Amino acid sequence: MNPSLPLVASSLALLLSGCLVEEQGQVAASQTGALLEPPAVRGDTLAFSVEGCGQPLRDGRALARQPYVQLVDADSASVLWTENAAHDFIVWRPGETPREVDSRIEETTFLGADRAQRQVDLRGLEPGALHCYALRDEDGALLGPFGFRTAPASADSEIDVMVFGDSGRGFPDQYVLADQMLTAPVDLIIHTGDIAYPNGTLQEFEDYTFDVYADLFSSIPFVPASGNHDYGTANAGPYREVFALPENGGERGHERWFSFDWGPAHFVALDTEVNGSDQIAWLAEDLARADRPWNIVYAHRPPYSSGPHGGDGGFEARYGDILREHGVKLVLTGHDHHYERFHPIDGITYVVTGGGGAGTRTVAPGPLTAFAESVTHFVTLHVSPDEIRVHAIDAVGREFDGARITR
Repeated sequence: MNPSLPLVASSLALLLSGCLVEEQGQVAASQTGALLEPPAVRGDTLAFSVEGCGQPLRDGRALARQPYVQLVDADSASVLWTENAAHDFIVWRPGETPREVDSRIEETTFLGADRAQRQVDLRGLEPGALHCYALRDEDGALLGPFGFRTAPASADSEIDVMVFGDSGRGFPDQYVLADQMLTAPVDLIIHTGDIAYPNGTLQEFEDYTFDVYADLFSSIPFVPASGNHDYGTANAGPYREVFALPENGGERGHERWFSFDWGPAHFVALDTEVNGSDQIAWLAEDLARADRPWNIVYAHRPPYSSGPHGGDGGFEARYGDILREHGVKLVLTGHDHHYERFHPIDGITYVVTGGGGAGTRTVAPGPLTAFAESVTHFVTLHVSPDEIRVHAIDAVGREFDGARITR
């Protein structure tokens, strides 16, 4: 998509919805906060895939949506794509003979009749290892190869995670930031919601998410929470259709709230658009069972924010005691389009990371704020058994804030 397309219609829609943003977004931070040593690791995000599996070909003329990895854990993974014509799926470990794995057609509500959403479920994979895959069309032409890594089996490991939110609107700053995301080697990507603007339609997911991040998604697992804009169509129907998410949230929380483990961290995604006793009880039970060194929670609406939306007091009322009881040290949210890190509140560091490319908004820091900046950005986490290092990186690639969280 051409980032120079006129933005008048988008601007008008924002004004009418009461969400006044700076459409271009501030791509460079105007100030710096706490800069950590060592800084965030930088390099080619996809180098591991190219070096281990080969340089990918992306012809994909018969694919409506490029392949993307989901539901990755220590010994399993799923790969999804949508197609106009059938493809075979092949997978291999470097140095081993490729094998073909059957795919299945997923039942869909929003996808057109001329396309099929396919999913391959891989089982018995080696933990913490590189796995290569490709798609092959009826003429024998390959799409790929792509590589992904399974989660480490041990909690005594170190991982790198990318975090961003409020991204998918097709504004120029989204594309600039997406380029910078290719310079941050990570194992996993989580998203704090508002993935597809303005209404979370299937086409908005295609245009403003899958088309933008196709390179990343083919190799890096993407595990998003939902935001209010994602709920704009059929009660978040397209969101739950296009993503294969953990299904451990119970009947009412099916692919709405969920949790998963990756290395030393237990991640919990909350749904701040659906609030009730079911989610509260589930969170308490889930965190009581967690056995990793860190519990990290992410969601869309923030309990604390100095932006136009402000903090959602209901978050603290519903979940605050549970988070403290179970030793949660980091909560990541979005909704307001800026970056803000708060001084620890009852031992918890709260970070608003809502500058993923849908424009930026002004922020007026208060006494609880450690650092805030209205800037397009993403965050990386380096998580080891003993500490979490938080790094904030703007859309020109400059690290502008950080925090070290210890147990």
